[in-house]
Amino acid sequence: MPKKPAAILFWIVSIIHLLAILLSIDSLRYLSKPLIMLSLGLFYVLESREQSPSFRLLVGFAILFSLAGDLFLLALEFPDNPVYLFLLGLGSFLFAHIFYLLAFRKLGGKFLNRKPGWFIPVLTYLFFFLLFLWPDLPLDLKIPVSVYGLTICLMALSAIHFSAGQPAAVRRSLILGAGLFILSDSLIAIGKFSLFQNFSFGIMLTYILAQWLIINGLRKTTY
Repeated sequence: MPKKPAAILFWIVSIIHLLAILLSIDSLRYLSKPLIMLSLGLFYVLESREQSPSFRLLVGFAILFSLAGDLFLLALEFPDNPVYLFLLGLGSFLFAHIFYLLAFRKLGGKFLNRKPGWFIPVLTYLFFFLLFLWPDLPLDLKIPVSVYGLTICLMALSAIHFSAGQPAAVRRSLILGAGLFILSDSLIAIGKFSLFQNFSFGIMLTYILAQWLIINGLRKTTY
């Protein structure tokens, strides 16, 4: 368990949110969800003071767009809210992944020259996952979901490639976090666009772990 106050706050809020899901306490779930990224953002701001301003700005935007995505998807649960809130949530997380990708890019290295074999399994997963979802995807969401899927896969690949010069623990944290982000978004898509049930607890558990691993990894990078 982390000893830093902001990290402790993040985990307390996250555990409360997960318990609210398990116990079906909607009011507590609504209240705690925005606090997840707010507390994680506070943790990063306090623990990244020695990093370059441009790098911190990229990570900060990734956190802000993640928070916006959380809020849009949360608002979608209330009655009489327009469906386009889902697209706003999707777009917010799309920008979050782009800013994460740009932050990874600052860690150095040439994207295509580092373990190009990783492209095959990641893009193969994307292809078959979209193939699985395609029959159930509404026509107006086929392109946005495909673009989003490609972006998050590129984010994961950038974590693999550009983190090669970082300490092993940092690299593992970034790669595992990116992988869990893909898993979390996959569970969202399965719950929303297929016949399977919604996996709310699994979605948030993997999302919380993904964001923590990425942010905690980035704040330890030598940039």
